[in-house]
Amino acid sequence: MRKHWTRFMFISRTKMGGVGKPEFRLPAMLPGTLLLPIGCLITGWSAQAHTHWIVPDIGIALVGAGIVLNFQCIQIYIIDCFTLHAASALAAICFLRSLAGFGFPLFAPAMYSALGFGKGDTCSCSRSYPDRVSCTLGILALWGANPE
Repeated sequence: MRKHWTRFMFISRTKMGGVGKPEFRLPAMLPGTLLLPIGCLITGWSAQAHTHWIVPDIGIALVGAGIVLNFQCIQIYIIDCFTLHAASALAAICFLRSLAGFGFPLFAPAMYSALGFGKGDTCSCSRSYPDRVSCTLGILALWGANPE
């Protein structure tokens, strides 16, 4: 994977005359966008079925890996886009992330008590699935686009 990523960065920079663009950081988000919903589904349905304790832990590990990959790529992209005002841009992203962290516990207990863990996680993943698909297609379009 690293070999292909390094090759992509080298080809992209040589086409741009040695100058990198912030969009060159986005293809690294692809594994994270796949790991996050897969991990959510594994965690939810294995907890619903009361399987062995390691199965939900594997799902949580996939969720954690997806979150970390996406978080790092988003932060580096924001820093590359807004170099002069990077601290303010990161503060705005942190504020939005904190609002999501505040809002989710307001409806999550009712959702999970009504639907259970499996259907609740499926509902959460399916609501964000169109966003993930559009972002992934956008990343693939940027990856294959002519950077001139």
